[in-house]
Formats: sequence, structure tokens, C-alpha cells
Amino acid sequence: MSDIPPKPEKLPEAGETKPLSDSQRKRIEDAVSAKNFPEYNPDEQSQNTDVLSRESKGDETKQKLVSLENFSSDQATKDIQDSYYENPDKAETFDSLDQHFGADDLEKYRLLEASKEIPDFKVIDKPTIVFRYHDGVNAYGRWVTPEYIPDIKVRQDKCSLPSSGSLADRYELQPGCRVLDSIANEMYFPYDEGGNFYRPGGARQFFILDLNKMKKV
Repeated sequence: MSDIPPKPEKLPEAGETKPLSDSQRKRIEDAVSAKNFPEYNPDEQSQNTDVLSRESKGDETKQKLVSLENFSSDQATKDIQDSYYENPDKAETFDSLDQHFGADDLEKYRLLEASKEIPDFKVIDKPTIVFRYHDGVNAYGRWVTPEYIPDIKVRQDKCSLPSSGSLADRYELQPGCRVLDSIANEMYFPYDEGGNFYRPGGARQFFILDLNKMKKV
């Protein structure tokens, strides 16, 4: 029983607690002081959240588009078939893709990827002015826009152009011209020296199915 400590005769009174030193008080005051906590700014917090969201979305888009370089025809066929069954209201669009590209599902997939949503198949019913922006080298193609955009940087971004888009050709679509009508998707394009540059898209765009009904004016 000798290893049991003796019972204290009395408990220490609260008033007998050793007072805090000045340095201890200072540390406690600093720990709970507002100056040690960054001031909460809801606007800044919202901006930071938006930036992170855009970066995350951009990374997802970049990954998707970079992976397109190694995208197989079998994968393209499956994705197109899935899109067809999920969007029965766009049957005319898929029929026109079959007529234009035949069995080349990879090209069909690339066209669909260039649009924010599956394009609408339309037949132009009256003369319609459209524009094609290019750098003088890639002066021909089937992508045009009904939007005239005077600022070169804006047209690069809105039309998701892979080149400068410094030149603008004006065309008139004739009645009966078949087009796929959509909104330009955001895109990443590789720099020659490495890396990628980003185009947010957003312009209305037509993919021309009948080039013989597209006249330069």
C-alpha cells in the first residue's frame, strides 16, 4: 500500500491559482485577435471561386480536345451513335452528316466537337450574308458566320479561330443552301513552339453542306 500517494489534506482554492505572466497574456490576446485572421471579403471569395471554376473547366476541355488527337474511329462511332439515340430531334443533322462524310465517323465527331451543342439542320430560305475569317493561307472552308465582327481579337475568340483571322471574306448563301447551324465551341489550339492557346467561342456559325450555293460578294 506504500505506492499509493497520500490523499491531499485539501484541494487548492480557485483563488490560489498562479496568475498568468504578462507574456502569456500577450500570447492569448494575439491568438484571438482579429488581426491574426484575414478579413473575409465575399467579393474576393466569389472571384477566387469563379477563377478556380474556369480553370477546372478549362482543364477538362483541354484534356478532352488534346485526347482527340488519339481518338479512334471506333470511339467516334460509339459517341455518335449514343448522341443520335439521346437526341432524336436532331435526326436530320445526323442524316446530313452521313450524306456528307459517309463512313468517316472521326470527321463527323470533329464537326460535332466544334459546336457547343449538336447543330440544327437548316435550309436557307432567302439570300443570307455570311463571313469567313481567315489568315490568307487557309482561305477556303465550310465554316462561316452570319456575324460581322470588326475587331480581329474578338473574332478570333468568338469564332474559335486557329489562325489570326485578320481577313474577312463576304459570301451570300442562296435559297436552298443546306447548313448545320450551331454556336462555336471553346477550343484549345497548339502553338508551333509548344503549349496551347484558348478560344472561348460563342459566335453563331454555319457549316455549309452546299458549297455551290455559297457565292462570294
